[in-house]
Amino acid sequence: MFQVERDGERMLALRPIDGLESQIIPGTEQGRYPFWSPDSRVIAFFADGTLTKINVAGGPLQTVREVAFGLGGTWNPEGVIVFSTAEGVYQVPAAAVGA
Repeated sequence: MFQVERDGERMLALRPIDGLESQIIPGTEQGRYPFWSPDSRVIAFFADGTLTKINVAGGPLQTVREVAFGLGGTWNPEGVIVFSTAEGVYQVPAAAVGA
């Protein structure tokens, strides 16, 4: 998983380890600082003032929390996302939607 820029728009893409072709993840426009869930089924990222997650197999985007400017995060096996902003480090349950 990585950030790409196409026609001036930033988005996220996936590329299999054993492949050469990458695939844009729909709905990840303006996505930045992506990170995986512990089971590698979900990607969380920051976009448009939110911490958002999406299942890589498909499905809707889910807003986890409003975040003014996320700088990175990690998702632990207990279901907690720890992320940083310019103001500090925070944690939120990964299951939270819109919290």
